[in-house]
Amino acid sequence: MVFIQDTPESTATTFLGQANDLLISLWRDYPRLVLGPSLKLYYLSQTAFWVQQIFVINIEERRKDHWQMFTHHIVTVSLLVFSYGYRQMRAGNAVLVLMDVVDLIFPVCLTQREIILTLLTQANSSRRC
Repeated sequence: MVFIQDTPESTATTFLGQANDLLISLWRDYPRLVLGPSLKLYYLSQTAFWVQQIFVINIEERRKDHWQMFTHHIVTVSLLVFSYGYRQMRAGNAVLVLMDVVDLIFPVCLTQREIILTLLTQANSSRRC
């Protein structure tokens, strides 16, 4: 919500023009030396969450996609730390949004797959009776 207030309104009429305006706005007012307390709390707590996920993925039982998820978390934390260090908080927020969307889509797809497999298994077992 904090970044929505900071994003300028686009004057472009096409989707590509609006996307271009949004990308350009990521680097407006660089470097941003003063960061509000709510934005700092949000950014650092999200970074702490992703660091914690690196530990969690190593504590859990290893899955087939362990190294992909481990790499995903390392890359995300690196992008967040470097964007914070270089005062690129808008770009870091874009990383957070992208990674949060991915972390939402993957579990939903896996859950949907499990439900479909369960239903197919139940339908197949009921035919045998």
